[in-house]
Amino acid sequence: MVYDYFGPVTIANSRRRRGWLTVMTVERVLPIWQQARPNDNQAERLLVLARDVLQDEADLQIAIIVADKTWDWFMNDYGDRNRLKEIQQSEAAFRVLGAALQALFIVVGQDGSEGCLDEQGYTDADVDAWSTDTAGWAAAAFAGPVWEQDSDNAKRLEFWRWWLTTAVPTAWEAAT
Repeated sequence: MVYDYFGPVTIANSRRRRGWLTVMTVERVLPIWQQARPNDNQAERLLVLARDVLQDEADLQIAIIVADKTWDWFMNDYGDRNRLKEIQQSEAAFRVLGAALQALFIVVGQDGSEGCLDEQGYTDADVDAWSTDTAGWAAAAFAGPVWEQDSDNAKRLEFWRWWLTTAVPTAWEAAT
C-alpha cells in the first residue's frame, strides 16, 4: 500500500510526505466545497493551516488544538450544530471538509485511519466511513461514496488514477 511505502506519520520525513499528499488531495476536491459553500472558508482554513505546518510557518501545537476542536465539532455534539447540519445538505462538500480535517491530522502526526485497510481484500466499501483517510473522503466527495447506488465509478477511477499517477509521486518529490 502507498502509505506503507511512505512510512508512518510518527517519523518526520514520512509525515512530511504524507502531509503533502493529503494537501494535494484536498486541493483536488476543494472546488467542490467552494461551489457548494462560496461564503464559507472553513475547508480552506484547514488546508492553509496544514500547508503552513508543513512549511514550518505555523505552530504545531496550535494546529493540534484546531484539529481536535474541529473534530469535536465535526463528530460530536459540540459547537454550532445548525451550521454542521447546513454543511451536510451538500454531502460532497461535507466530505471535502472531512478530507481537509484528516489532512490536518496527518500533518500534525495523527493518523486516525491507520490500519483500516490492513485486511487483505478490503475495499473502500468495507471501511467505516468515519475511519477513512483523506483520499477516501476526497474520492467520496469527487465521485460519491462507493456504497451509494448513484456513485460514479468512472469518476472514482479518474480520481484514483490521478492520485496514484500524479499526487503520490509529486508528494514524494515535494518532501525530498
